[in-house]
Amino acid sequence: MRSIALAFLGAIMLAACSDGSVSGEAPSPTVQEAMTKVIAPQSQLIQNMAVKLYNEDGEVIANRLTPADWRLVIEAAVEIETASLAMARADELVIAREGMPLQGEADEDGASADEVRAYIDADPREYKRASRGLAGASLAVKVAAERRDAISFDEASLMLGETCSSCHDQFWTRQDDESHESALKAH
Repeated sequence: MRSIALAFLGAIMLAACSDGSVSGEAPSPTVQEAMTKVIAPQSQLIQNMAVKLYNEDGEVIANRLTPADWRLVIEAAVEIETASLAMARADELVIAREGMPLQGEADEDGASADEVRAYIDADPREYKRASRGLAGASLAVKVAAERRDAISFDEASLMLGETCSSCHDQFWTRQDDESHESALKAH
């Protein structure tokens, strides 16, 4: 799994640096692929490890994670950071492959690829800021895990979850307010 994720991250970084016009070149990864193949599963791993820190009395105990667990957390955080920075640096983002519905699109508040594109296009600086924020949150997870600081790791994992939710609320969930409606009409 790690080699697949690293290859995917490498492709994201290449896509962020190229225009993808070379004949025979693999298509650039999409935002949806970054989310579903890297960010969401690695974030879930981090959240699961944070839960594992708690004993039956609700206390956070560092040695409830093994050295292998801490390494997995560090690797997951690095993968999220790399993918997030690649999205922040990309000149052009592809939301999803043609004809592919977004994960969660069928949900009551799920947005389509066109809606997500319009939300990002309406405020690309904010999307890049949110992507950098996700990278920063994952860096905080990594630093806490490297130090095996259970309290800081628990706090950083919460911050990571909040950062993900905030970005999803703004860019990946159908919006009802007029500014997003205007963005859709302009797109």
